[in-house]
Amino acid sequence: MSQIELEAGAVSLELGRDGFYPRIRTSEEMEAVRLSSTAIQFAGFLWHAAGQDCWPARHWSDADWFERLCNIEVGFYGVSCRGEPVGLFELSKASEVVRIEAIGLLPTYRGVGLAQGLLTTALEKGFAMGGQVIRVFPPAGIDQNVLAWFRSQGFR
Repeated sequence: MSQIELEAGAVSLELGRDGFYPRIRTSEEMEAVRLSSTAIQFAGFLWHAAGQDCWPARHWSDADWFERLCNIEVGFYGVSCRGEPVGLFELSKASEVVRIEAIGLLPTYRGVGLAQGLLTTALEKGFAMGGQVIRVFPPAGIDQNVLAWFRSQGFR
């Protein structure tokens, strides 16, 4: 499985371990669980539901999802709040760099104050994977407010 293809004009932002100062602590009610190969259907649901209009669809077979979820260099996390699924993030590691492949909330949970906690959790997990640098590649044409938000969180 390859990483999401970068679109022409896509921007790369990164944050080093030494620049990570959580802007908000994650809520005790927010929990991120690394999905295993037994959660193929749930992973696919989260990918498509949270990623609408955000990243390319994955038209993968169960075998493709199984391979991705079993890859020790990939962390696919389902995120819940008060027991309800609210979003996901996917991380991939190559050497000392961890890439945020995807991060997003289900439409119902957007705009209710969960984004910073979600990002903080993703960064903590990325550094725990051994990353010294975390990179994100927002797609070309993304809303400039999203880029400004990532920069406000320490990404350069």
